[in-house]
Amino acid sequence: MIDFSRPLWQRFLVFLLPLMLSNILQSLSGTINSVYIGQMIGTPALAAISTFSAVMRASGDVWIPMALSLAAILCVEVPAALILSNIYGLDGVWIGYTMSFLSLLILQATYYYVVWRKKKITALV
Repeated sequence: MIDFSRPLWQRFLVFLLPLMLSNILQSLSGTINSVYIGQMIGTPALAAISTFSAVMRASGDVWIPMALSLAAILCVEVPAALILSNIYGLDGVWIGYTMSFLSLLILQATYYYVVWRKKKITALV
C-alpha cells in the first residue's frame, strides 16, 4: 500500500531508485559485453555491427535491424550457448555470444548491401 502521508518526492523516489539502478546495471553490462566482444572478434567488426544498425535505424528502417538482432539471438546465440556450455562451461556461453555477433554482422551487411542501399531515402520530417 502506498503511504500518501509521505511527501510526493519520497514516493517518487521509491519507484525511481530501482529504475535508475537497473538502467546503470544494463549500461554496465552493455559496456562489458562490447569490450569482451571487441577483444574476441576485433574492434572493426564490432564497429561494423554498430554502424550498420545505426545507419539503418537513423534512416527510419527500424523493424529489419530489430528482426535481424532477434533472429541472431534466438537462432544462433541461445542454441550455441546451450550446446557449447555443456562442452566448455561458461566459456561456451561467451563463444555463443560471439557467434551471434558474427552472424548479426553477416545478416546486417547482407541486408545493407542487397536491399537497403537500393532504397530511396525520404525525409522523415
